Amino acid sequence: STVAYTRESLLGRTYLLDFWATWCGPCIGEMAYLHAAHDSLAADSVEFLAVSIDNRREDVTRFRAGEWKMPWLHAFAAGGFQNPEVRKLEIWGIPTSVLIGPDGKILAVNPRGEHTVSAIREALRGARAP
Repeated sequence: STVAYTRESLLGRTYLLDFWATWCGPCIGEMAYLHAAHDSLAADSVEFLAVSIDNRREDVTRFRAGEWKMPWLHAFAAGGFQNPEVRKLEIWGIPTSVLIGPDGKILAVNPRGEHTVSAIREALRGARAP
C-alpha cells in the first residue's frame, strides 16, 4: 500500500510497533504470541503495526500467505537497518517491539513470548492509573 504511518497519524491510538523480518528466526518464534495478543487485545483497542526490514516487499507478501496471516497494519522499511527512520529510532536488532500510548509515550519495550498479553495489559493498566 501507499499508506505512510507517522507518529502524528497514530496519535490518539494505543499501538504495538513491531520491527521484524521474514528471515529472523526469533521474529518467527514470536508470531504465535503476537497473533494471540492481537486477538486478545482487540477489545482494549490496541492496534498492531508491523514494520518489516526485509530486503523485498515480496518476501513479506509471501510470508503472510503462509501460516501467519498477520491481520494488522504493516509498513515496509526500505533499506532495512539503514532506513533513516529505523536508524532514528535506534533499532539495531530484531525482534524489537514498543507499546505506545495514545499520547505518543512509550508504555513498554519488548513485551515478548508467553508474557506478551500480560505485559501489554499491565502497561495499559499503569498508563490508566492516576
